[in-house]
Amino acid sequence: MLAVAAPATAGVRWREIARGSTVGGSGPEQPVGVLVGTRARSRTIAKRLPADGRASLSRVEFSRSLVVAIFGDFGCTDHRVAVRSISRRGAALRVVLVTRPLPPDQMECQAIFGTYRLLVVAKAQLGTPLPTRAEVTHA
Repeated sequence: MLAVAAPATAGVRWREIARGSTVGGSGPEQPVGVLVGTRARSRTIAKRLPADGRASLSRVEFSRSLVVAIFGDFGCTDHRVAVRSISRRGAALRVVLVTRPLPPDQMECQAIFGTYRLLVVAKAQLGTPLPTRAEVTHA
């Protein structure tokens, strides 16, 4: 049986399983993605997650799924940051984030603090070999 990698332009389906503030201070200035494909690898990011994030991560079936963990310093604007798309580009999953505008006549705090989101991607849609890293851009 011949295995073929997904085309570079193929859209990848995902679902968000957790999001919120990170533990232990601020996040990176530019958003960073970490691809998690094993239970052992999940332990490396679990220390940055609050209890509910760790609980969501512990329920992932890594034999069938990958997790894309995204860390950033979005602070109070985090609720407006959305994943626009995920696509496969060679050995990477490319995640594009967008920030929705603040609705008119609304205000939000200006605090900057670390935030995270966990996205689950089914391995079956990615072909082989599986991607080895995540690249995050914020449009």
